[in-house]
Amino acid sequence: KKKKIQQEIKMSVWGKYLATGPDPREVESFSYSKKYLVAANLKSTVDKAKLQKIIKEYNSAGPIPAWVEAVFCPPSLYLEEALKTMRSDVAIGAQDCSANGYGAHTGEIAAEMLKDFGVKWVILGHSERRTNQKESSELIATKTRKAIDAGLQVMYCVGETLEEREAGKINAVVLDDHMAALKGK
Repeated sequence: KKKKIQQEIKMSVWGKYLATGPDPREVESFSYSKKYLVAANLKSTVDKAKLQKIIKEYNSAGPIPAWVEAVFCPPSLYLEEALKTMRSDVAIGAQDCSANGYGAHTGEIAAEMLKDFGVKWVILGHSERRTNQKESSELIATKTRKAIDAGLQVMYCVGETLEEREAGKINAVVLDDHMAALKGK
């Protein structure tokens, strides 16, 4: 059982993607100046012991190809642990940031704080936050501007629900709502 879990962790790292390389249809036009982002979002699925185990697996996973930028996004409570123990060629990202800067915003983490702490990336607009926290595209666009202004790189998530897809509303959701909110930000 332990060996199976280790194999699953290795494959969940970036093993599957890195083992196969770029899509064979892209090889002729493939340029090493183009980077592929491979990011792990741990969501709220780990405790400290499990996080340390995953980081240990990442740290022993072998070299990351030049055409890959690897990012590891643990829950915010574990950002410090990841920053201290993750191998140096894997950037650390946060799973969210505040739409506000420094100030009296209980429970919020300002983008400037993340940057100051050593975080390089932030995930914004994840479907779970759009659904569960009712985050609007306007709010996410504001967070995106704050993150960019603070010097963070942003993974801006867009996408439609299954119901929206089945109703043929992909463009209305992704282009007219999610992406349009970024205009002027």
